[in-house]
Amino acid sequence: MDALVRAYARLTALGQLHLPSTPPGAFQSIHDVFLNEILLDPHLRAYPPAPEYQLKFWKWALQELEVLIGDEVSFRDPHGVAFRDKSLLARTPK
Repeated sequence: MDALVRAYARLTALGQLHLPSTPPGAFQSIHDVFLNEILLDPHLRAYPPAPEYQLKFWKWALQELEVLIGDEVSFRDPHGVAFRDKSLLARTPK
């Protein structure tokens, strides 16, 4: 994940960003990296990337987290029947 933090700080193009291979249950650890090592990092708070880059990056990050959480959580319909519908998490074109 250090590579991802460095890529954010260098304003790496989003097409070149990717999350590292993650084991099942990795949502929390990746979420914590986004929160603690990027969003709350004192250096990155003092010297943040351009607002346009931040907007694009966080949109990408949220999409990636949604995919991870979708892999870990079963959705339920209003009647309590569990189902998994990956189309709900379809990624938007970049």
